[in-house]
Amino acid sequence: MATACDLAGAVWNSAAGVVIEVEGGETALGDFDQRLRREPPALAQVDRIFSTAVAPRGDRQFTILASQAAEAGAPGARVAPDTAPCARCREDYLSADNRRRGYPFTNCTDCGPRYTLTRSLPYDRPQTTMSGFRQCGACRAEYEAPGSRRFHAQPNACPRCGPQLSRSLAWAGDLLRAGGVLAVKNVGGYQLACDARQVTPVARLRQWKQRGRKPFALLARDVAAVAAVCRLTPAEQALLEDPARPIVLLEREAPDAVAAEVAPGQPRLGVMLPSSPLHELLLEASHRSLLVMTSGNHGSEPLAVEADEAQRALGGVADGFLDHNRPIAARVDDSVAECWREQARVLRRARGYVPEPLELGGEGEPVWAAGAELKNAFCLTRGGQGFLSPHIGDMANMECWLVYRQTLKHYMTLLGAWPQRLVLDLHPGYQLNTWARELAAEMGIEHITAVQHHHAHVAACMAEYGVVGPVWGAAWDGTGYGSDGTIWGGEFLRADRVGFERVAHWQPVRLAGGEEAIRKPWRAGLGYLQLALGAEKAAEAARQWWPRVTRTRLEMEQRLLTRPEWSWVTTSAGRLFDAAAAIAGVVDEGWESSFEGEAAVILENAAGRGEDAGAYPHGLIGGNPVQIDARPLLAALTADRLRGERIEVMARRFHAGVAAAGVETLIRLRQASERERWDAPVCLTGGVFQNRRLLTAVAEGLERAGFQVLVPRRVPGNDGGLALGQAAVALARGGRE
Repeated sequence: MATACDLAGAVWNSAAGVVIEVEGGETALGDFDQRLRREPPALAQVDRIFSTAVAPRGDRQFTILASQAAEAGAPGARVAPDTAPCARCREDYLSADNRRRGYPFTNCTDCGPRYTLTRSLPYDRPQTTMSGFRQCGACRAEYEAPGSRRFHAQPNACPRCGPQLSRSLAWAGDLLRAGGVLAVKNVGGYQLACDARQVTPVARLRQWKQRGRKPFALLARDVAAVAAVCRLTPAEQALLEDPARPIVLLEREAPDAVAAEVAPGQPRLGVMLPSSPLHELLLEASHRSLLVMTSGNHGSEPLAVEADEAQRALGGVADGFLDHNRPIAARVDDSVAECWREQARVLRRARGYVPEPLELGGEGEPVWAAGAELKNAFCLTRGGQGFLSPHIGDMANMECWLVYRQTLKHYMTLLGAWPQRLVLDLHPGYQLNTWARELAAEMGIEHITAVQHHHAHVAACMAEYGVVGPVWGAAWDGTGYGSDGTIWGGEFLRADRVGFERVAHWQPVRLAGGEEAIRKPWRAGLGYLQLALGAEKAAEAARQWWPRVTRTRLEMEQRLLTRPEWSWVTTSAGRLFDAAAAIAGVVDEGWESSFEGEAAVILENAAGRGEDAGAYPHGLIGGNPVQIDARPLLAALTADRLRGERIEVMARRFHAGVAAAGVETLIRLRQASERERWDAPVCLTGGVFQNRRLLTAVAEGLERAGFQVLVPRRVPGNDGGLALGQAAVALARGGRE
C-alpha cells in the first residue's frame, strides 16, 4: 500500500501494536491514511489509528523492520482469532498439481490458525508453536516476497518443512467408512469423529461420552451437503461460511438423513463447515459429506490437547488417533451460533471469536472477572476493553479449574495485563469462587468485588451495545443467587452499570429436592401445582398424571414443600418452563434431564410452527417489587390437560402467556416510573431467552409498545457472557466495592 502511494518508510511489530512510519508528499500521506482505514488486510481490523508528525528521514524505500519492544503508553497489540481456510488456500490443497496438494496445514496471511498457536507477543514466528519448523527455500521465498499472500504469514509451511500427521488421511478415511470412531487433533484440541449415517458408532460415542440426549455437532463438506439435510436461509448460509466457522443451529429438512442418535428428537441440527484444511481433507478421504464431529473429552472433562493426554482420555472409545506434531498453545472448543431475525447470535463463544476484544469504555485498572460456575468463560480487561476467554465449560472438577488457570495465565501473557481486582458472582456455594480467591491470594490481588448474577447479565448486554444506562433489564434464567439470599431467575431490573433496582419478578415458588427438582421436572411441576391449586388438588392431578409416583412418595414430597430446611424458594423462569413441560405431559415422571434446559427445549419444540392458539392468562401483584402471578397461567394449563387438550396447543398457549406477562410487566413499570414514558431500552437476556419462540413474542410485543429492544448477539446471553457484565460493573464502579 505504501509503495502504491509512492511513500517510503518502515513498518514493524511491537507488543503494543503495529507501528508504521511513512514519508512523502502531503496528498500521498492523506491517501495512505484513508486506504489504511478503508482497505486493511483480510484478517485485520482497524479500531484506532494514532498519528504523529515527525521530521522526514530521507528514506528511499518502504521496508519491514524487526520487531521492537513496546513503546510506553501505546495501545496494546492483540492476537487474531483462528479462521477457516480462505478460497485460495483451499484451491492449493485440493488441486492435483499444487505442491501443497493434500497438505492439512496450508494457510496464508488471509486465513489459518492464530490464537491457538501464539505463545506470546509480538506475533512473530519465534513466539508461536511454529518456531520448531524451519521453512524450506520455497516457503522462505514466499514469506519474504511482498507480493505473495504468504508474505510474513507466520504459520507458513509445506509438506517438505512443516508439521506432519501421524497417520495417513487414507487410513483415517478407511477407519471412518468402516464404522470406527476417530480421535483427530484439530487446531484447538482433539475431536471425536464418526460417520453421521451409521447408527452403531454414533450410539457408542454417545454412551461413552455420557451425552444423554444432547445433540452432536455435524461437520459438512460444503453448503450443498448442509442444504440436503437442513433448511437454510441466506443469513444462515452466511453464518456457516463466516471465517469463524461456528456450529450453526439449523432446522432439519430431511429427518432420516443422519442417524437418529445424532440429535434424538430434536428438530434442529448443529452443523459446521470445515474450520481447517484437515477437516476438509478428512471428509474427502472418507468419501462422506457429513461426519459427527464432537469435542475430544469424556463427560465434563476438559478438551484434550496433548497426544498422551488424548490417549488416556479418549482411548476408551477411539478406534484410532490422527495426531500431528504442531503443538497447541491454547485449547479452544467450537463456537455455537444461530440466526434470529436474520442476524447472527452467538450462544457459545470460542474458536473463531476469541480473543477479539469488546469495548467496555473508560480505562481503569485491569480486572479479572471470574464468570459463572456453569458455561464458564472469564473476562480480563485492558485499557477499557474486555477480553472474554473461550468457553471453558462447567467448573465441576479440578481438571476444569487447571484449564481455567492455564487459560488465564495465557491471556495475561498475551495481553500484558496483570489484574488488580477480582470480580466474583454473589453465590456463596460456587466452587469457582473458592478457587478464584485462592489464586487471587497467590497473585497478590487484594481487591475483590461481588456482582449480582442478573445485574451482570444485563450489564453484559449493555456493554455489547455500548449503553451506559439506565435500562430496563429482563434477565430470565435457571438459577442466580439473589442479593436477598434467595434463588432468583425471573427478574426485571432497572439498572445502569454501577447498580440496579429489582423492580419486578416472577412469583416465588417453593420447590423440593434442590438439584433433583432441576433434573426431574415433575418435582418442579408439583411445586407449581401446589402454588396454583393448593395441596389437595395438586395431589389429585399428580396422581392422575404421574402414576409411577407412589402415594407415599407424593405425600413425602408435599411435606418437604412445607419445610423450609428441605425445600427452596425461587423466582426462576427456567423452573417455570420445567414445570410447564411436566404439567402439559411433554415429559413424564420417569424422565430426567440430560442437559441444561432440555425440558424447556422439548416444550418449545412441541409448540412447533403452529398457528396462534391464544394465551394463558396471568396476573400482576402490586408492590415493590411487582410480582407476576403465575397461578392463573398454571390453572389454565392444568384445566387444558384435564380436558385432554393437545400438547402442541398447550405449549403454544403457555409460551404466549409467559410472553404476554413479560410485556405487560414492562409496560406497567414504565407507566409507574418517574416519567410517564421512561424511554430506556430493554435488555432481554439470560439463558431462558435462548427460546426463540419466547424471545420473538416478547420482543415483538415490546416493540409494538414503543420500546427499543436489545438482545445479546456477539456475547452469549447465557452464563457464557456473564463475566463481561461482571467486568463492566467493576470498571464502572471504579474503586467502589
